[in-house]
Amino acid sequence: MTELDSRLHKRTTSRQFTRAADAFAASPVKSDMDYRRRYVHFAAANASDAVLDVATGPGFSALAFAEVARIVVGFDITPAMLERAARQRDKARLANIELVLADVEAIPFADSSFQVVSCNSSLHHFQRPGWVFQEMARVCAPGGRVVIDDQRSSEDASRAAGQDRIERRRDPSHAHSLSRSEMLSMVREAGLEVQRVEERESTRDFDEWMKAIGADPATYRAVRQAMLESSDDDSAGLAPRLEEGGRLVYERRVVWLVAAKPLG
Repeated sequence: MTELDSRLHKRTTSRQFTRAADAFAASPVKSDMDYRRRYVHFAAANASDAVLDVATGPGFSALAFAEVARIVVGFDITPAMLERAARQRDKARLANIELVLADVEAIPFADSSFQVVSCNSSLHHFQRPGWVFQEMARVCAPGGRVVIDDQRSSEDASRAAGQDRIERRRDPSHAHSLSRSEMLSMVREAGLEVQRVEERESTRDFDEWMKAIGADPATYRAVRQAMLESSDDDSAGLAPRLEEGGRLVYERRVVWLVAAKPLG
């Protein structure tokens, strides 16, 4: 990947999430604060922690962390997303959230600045996730934690590629969904020590998934057709199926991970 490729992908990401900002912020999956609070509990965040929320989007994870942490800094590459996050912060009257426009591949904070560095549902948008893990480890304090919540792909390369094709057709900012083994390898290469890993699975409504990204009718039809075509042999690892009334659903599989930065 060239530097030009990287810049173009970041522009695509910012453009996509500017267009979809309102729909994304309104998604009942993205705005599920009970889910976010369970994630914060999993991260073991506490009142003494400074938390960095990487690619904060509309800020729901930042809000959940801010309920328990000393301070939360959320950053994103898309100004429109930060505007939605600011609205959520102000509505919740949380004074301990700061929002910053920044690039995940060059996190603008000093080494060892945060006790918790979190990335929620964003790794699959990064073209160089290994580099992002290095950056997250850099700004994490010794003894601190890097915490991840992200969708995972199949360990089967063909199914993983099938998932990526469908994801990119829905959202051109999608780069690659990591498998569990890929994620663990990148964590360790960043010098972090895996403490906890949990896999979670839930059934997601296809229409809601498409609405969350603000899909136009042509994109909706193309992605629905691709999903249905993958169902016979589950060639994308998403286990799509039609329910009564023609409702299409699929299995959303995620990994929750906590990795510690060694003290030494």
